[in-house]
Amino acid sequence: MSEIQDAVAQETNRRLEKAVGELGDKYAQGKGGMDTSVDGPTGTAYKQKAAEMNQSRKALKKLKEQEEAHKEALVKDQKVEKAIKNDEEFEDDAELERLREARLRQLQNQKVEKAIKNDEEFEDDAELER
Repeated sequence: MSEIQDAVAQETNRRLEKAVGELGDKYAQGKGGMDTSVDGPTGTAYKQKAAEMNQSRKALKKLKEQEEAHKEALVKDQKVEKAIKNDEEFEDDAELERLREARLRQLQNQKVEKAIKNDEEFEDDAELER
């Protein structure tokens, strides 16, 4: 009978040592202390992690949209500049040249203002997410 008790005690000790080792590894990896659920993510740790992931996805999406809008604006501006430069039939007209330069400056100023506005909006959104 004592052999059975010794075997049970040894098995119990082995399982406890294994569990303690697994918990130590879990905490060493930074995964300890988080809520877990058999049925699915319901604890506060999951909600917090999901909220952080959603915020990062939104920020990334917004950044991509801003980059795309910037690229589209650049392409549009390049087309306008190319059209202005390719219009050679009125090359010697000083008044037309003055108008072209004024329009080009206006387009460049609009591009700069739009870039500044987008940066300010992105910074405002980043501050709200913090």
